[in-house]
Amino acid sequence: MLRHLKDPVERGKIKGYLQSKDIDYASIFIASTTMSLNVNGKTLSEIAQRQGVDVEDALLNIVEKGGSEVLVFERNLDQKQVESLLAHALGIIATDGAGFALKGRESLVHPRCFGSMPKFLSLVLKNNLCSIEQAIKKMTSMPAEKVGLSHRGSLKVDNYADIVVFNKDINSKANFSNPFQQASGIDLVLVNGHKALVNGELTQKLSGRVLRKHL
Repeated sequence: MLRHLKDPVERGKIKGYLQSKDIDYASIFIASTTMSLNVNGKTLSEIAQRQGVDVEDALLNIVEKGGSEVLVFERNLDQKQVESLLAHALGIIATDGAGFALKGRESLVHPRCFGSMPKFLSLVLKNNLCSIEQAIKKMTSMPAEKVGLSHRGSLKVDNYADIVVFNKDINSKANFSNPFQQASGIDLVLVNGHKALVNGELTQKLSGRVLRKHL
């Protein structure tokens, strides 16, 4: 690939192909590159303007010089379609976002890592996607049952006490340019019965455990 990008003829063909597609390259957001290019947190439009080239050339420059991995965020979802899926009776709310510290990272992560569930609850409260009871079920007992986690996902005697207490102001603050932000509206978090967060402050109590499916 790098050999093709360095060949003016082949690079021209690749650029022509990119231009033939109906894709909004300008809004693609660079999260991280293996090589330091000082492009993290910028859109291709901003990078192209800084380099004095069009967005297709900016994209190829990053692919060529960014190292073994270039991570991007792309806004390509239809909000009405997303809300329809969220509201469906069979819809389960989950995320593959991992946990990260609030500080100490140069590269960006997806906002889902800090705000998936608060964002969903905010949509439910503002847009009446479903009842709040159904919304909570979608995030708790339904996924626990689906993946086979016993004694999790519902408030019952002998179940593990994983509890979040939130208020009507719950929402995600995380965004593409600054994902490292705690959500608003969360008053208390219990993990296995121990306080993990109180009034927005972490207690440093590490009471979590790896959850495994029981076959």
